[in-house]
Amino acid sequence: MSASLGLGTVQFGMHYGVANKVGQPRSDMVIEILMEARSAGVNILDTAIAYGESEAILGRVGVSDWGIVSKLPPVPDHASDIFSWMEAQVAGSLSRLGVSRLYGLLLHDPRQMHGSRAADIAQALERIAAQGMVARVGVSIQHPSYDLPAVLKHMTPGLIQSPLNLLDDALITQGWAAQLRGLGCEIHARSAFLQGLLLMSTEARPTWFDRWKGHWQVWEAWLRETGLNAPDACLRFVRSQPDIDCCIVGVESAVQLRELTGVSSDRLPSLPEWPTEPDADLVTPARWKWA
Repeated sequence: MSASLGLGTVQFGMHYGVANKVGQPRSDMVIEILMEARSAGVNILDTAIAYGESEAILGRVGVSDWGIVSKLPPVPDHASDIFSWMEAQVAGSLSRLGVSRLYGLLLHDPRQMHGSRAADIAQALERIAAQGMVARVGVSIQHPSYDLPAVLKHMTPGLIQSPLNLLDDALITQGWAAQLRGLGCEIHARSAFLQGLLLMSTEARPTWFDRWKGHWQVWEAWLRETGLNAPDACLRFVRSQPDIDCCIVGVESAVQLRELTGVSSDRLPSLPEWPTEPDADLVTPARWKWA
């Protein structure tokens, strides 16, 4: 079974992405995107408290019949009662979204699962789930091999969100997706297009990324050889992974979303052979210094 599509909504609340040409869409554009998503069978919306006005905008247009995954900001040091703090955060999200329950709640900053309060944070997340405020709780991770051992030490997550793309496939190749599946954990993949970097032409790509010129040459040659376009290749790679439940994509317009929902979920005929293993500076947007 191929992974379903979920709709990322960070750009609804703020300007986001190295390849974003539109900026934050107007409310009428958001409605058009949601209508297109619904007609294509998309039923998961991914948001976060940190995504600017995203939750409030979704609440204004009406999303009570969607499965919504939101994310908590870092637990502050002064929060002595972590569960009560989380409960208040979730209540705020539910109010802004105009819904009575979340499908998923994730800790947005995985670094907190490496700290001294990790066990308490995990316990608070599980208590939130037990209260019935959300269906699944877990963590939005950055680096599977670094973050998942810490997460699994303290909890059995019901939901993990992780980067996954043709340049950053550690979730699959290191066996983490299969392990999570065995634990009954749902997996949502994000960054299929690496924030749009994999879709950019040589002319449009910021010069900061020229240090990986060999990778871009391999990527463009591979696309020519296979006859695939970049969005199709990126999306097919993620959606064809058997242990991935949902692929979260962000779009700037309903037209973009229509193009993505028409992409095949068949496996790719081959995969690029990168000149070197893609390094953390390339696959971690938080490290980029392109602006």
